[in-house]
Amino acid sequence: MLGEAINHVKSLPRDAAHRAYAFEALARQMSMTGTLLNCDDAVRFIEQIQDPVTKNLVNMAFVHLAKRVHLEKRDLPRTDLDMLFLVKSLKDFFAEHAVIARTLEGENVGAWYDGT
Repeated sequence: MLGEAINHVKSLPRDAAHRAYAFEALARQMSMTGTLLNCDDAVRFIEQIQDPVTKNLVNMAFVHLAKRVHLEKRDLPRTDLDMLFLVKSLKDFFAEHAVIARTLEGENVGAWYDGT
């Protein structure tokens, strides 16, 4: 990665104005990370999930992602991430307890595996 950065700097225009513009663009690109959106709404949605197993699984995934972004600050999203959309999708997925159980047993379950 350092080598790529050095090559990029070497390829910058020699003209000071163009070089400044290129550095500004590079800085914007380097600082571009996404934001976790609608986190409060996502937490309220999780609180309303009736099934305790589904609620726990969705909450575990939500906390894992929030921890990764806010505490560990690694592999940050490059675009904004709508957490409400995410937890709603996770709820639908994790509500399929029988499918998850079969998958955990090693069975190939789902449309991806139909007919194979």
